[in-house]
Amino acid sequence: MISILIPAFNAEKYIAPAVASASQQIHQTEVEILVCDDCSSDGTAGVLEEIGSQTPGLRVFTHSRNQGVSAARNTLLANISPGSQFVAFFDADDVYVDGGLGKLWSLLRDNPELDMAHGKMQVVPSSVLETGDPIGDEWPSLHGVTLSASMFRRQVVSRAGMFNTSLSHGEDLDYLLRIAELCRGRLLVDDTIFHYRRHGANATNNALQTRRGTMHALLLHSRRLAANPNLQDVRGLVSKIDPEIMARIAEIHD
Repeated sequence: MISILIPAFNAEKYIAPAVASASQQIHQTEVEILVCDDCSSDGTAGVLEEIGSQTPGLRVFTHSRNQGVSAARNTLLANISPGSQFVAFFDADDVYVDGGLGKLWSLLRDNPELDMAHGKMQVVPSSVLETGDPIGDEWPSLHGVTLSASMFRRQVVSRAGMFNTSLSHGEDLDYLLRIAELCRGRLLVDDTIFHYRRHGANATNNALQTRRGTMHALLLHSRRLAANPNLQDVRGLVSKIDPEIMARIAEIHD
């Protein structure tokens, strides 16, 4: 079984296509899609109720108060089915590329020495995704420090534990690094796994907070490495990103 974990907050406009893309990824094994509605104030709950009967394996959890994305992911981690073997994290406003996640699952299934497979994301304006037209190469792709382009074995996720709820930004990078530090083997591929939906409410729109979160996550990694030199090398996972690609991404607006 594969568990796909999706935190959602005020995602009424995007949650249905995100869940639909997750449900269509893999047909050779059982898939569960766990969504945590972090006390949304819009119609997210209604959309989830509407699509529930149409989406096999969908389970929805609800917070009675807004607790933040890390707490929502922790709720989902605590509710993974006991028999699940693989875990993927996804955001409520993004869309998987057809077969993207299946590529990562096949790699882990066929290579037992791997604990993690990681691909690329493609940054696309929301309006382009909404047309349903094929997405071309005009939009930039990069490996990026994102959980959503990865799949992990359940055992290594269990060892990594829960998300750091004290981080308002960079919590996904922090968790990605914590998992990578524990992986026996990991593989980076050039396949695009998902489309990162660019819109006005992206958390990464706050460039200053995003940079601070990234630096904080890297600092925490350095401290863990200093305390335990037996942790795995994460070089290559967090590589220098081409400034030309980053400039193109900064120009994308919806």
